[in-house]
Amino acid sequence: MTEILAERVQPEVETAEIVRQAQEMDAMRVLAKGLDYQEINNTGEWREGPLLSEDGSGRIPVEVFSAADPRTYLPWIEEVLGPWPENINPEEFSKHPQRLTLPEGLKTVSLCLLPVEQSWQVPVLLGWGAWNECPLPVEHACVHLYWYNRYGAEIVCLDGDLVELIVPHPPITLEECRKLALEHFAYSADTLYQEDWLLKDYVAHLSGNQFWFFWWD
Repeated sequence: MTEILAERVQPEVETAEIVRQAQEMDAMRVLAKGLDYQEINNTGEWREGPLLSEDGSGRIPVEVFSAADPRTYLPWIEEVLGPWPENINPEEFSKHPQRLTLPEGLKTVSLCLLPVEQSWQVPVLLGWGAWNECPLPVEHACVHLYWYNRYGAEIVCLDGDLVELIVPHPPITLEECRKLALEHFAYSADTLYQEDWLLKDYVAHLSGNQFWFFWWD
């Protein structure tokens, strides 16, 4: 029989204030900030470099990416990402949750009970983030709240450098998958870099996919 060791984490006084800040932040501006050092060319490939210029040469200004009206940024995304990729094997992009099943032979599991109402608040409570290009805890919360409201996305795993999500209502249209692919890239470029995925191909992977994962080096 498996033994469960549980521990309850008490929130710090400032947690509620940071959660409030996350609710008031603009998720699109947070994501646009993540594109500061990325550049995407017209083949859907990327490289390090300045991005937030206004010359329109395969770069996207914050004002466009953070615009509320999709008509403002979709023409740019369509130009950069091109048509829906062909001959894409979804299994090449598939990852299954690594922490949702008990490893074989493990008899003791430690559980941490967190006093939060929704999973997007967890990075704030744990102070998770703020190394290298990994967003600040309040920025994680802001982005995950946005994805929760839009797709029902819930954090199911958070460890040293990895976030895994279950997504009940993933996008299915080309238009929305293009936008979401760019959001994912802005949130965690390392995920695509390290897996050697092209952004233009990653678009097709998002259609109907109920599992997302991100990690930072």
